[in-house]
Amino acid sequence: VSTYGVGKWSVIKRVSCSLYAHRSTVDLKDKWRNLLKASFAQTSSNRLKHGPIPSQVLLKVRELAQKQSKASKARLVKGSRIGFL
Repeated sequence: VSTYGVGKWSVIKRVSCSLYAHRSTVDLKDKWRNLLKASFAQTSSNRLKHGPIPSQVLLKVRELAQKQSKASKARLVKGSRIGFL
């Protein structure tokens, strides 16, 4: 995700095929979504539902999510059609 970005699941799978041969692109997307939920969970009980996730992973997911959010906002502003008739 840090190299190719969110939503590029087929590229990530193709480049890392040996690591993710048994996973589909939907599996990768779902894993990212679940990591996002876990990284922004308010209580530790929510984080421990399916086992502990290393804090370094949670921090990296948060950083990437914030970076993606800023990029998405910039694209919206750049592509905005305010005043367009």
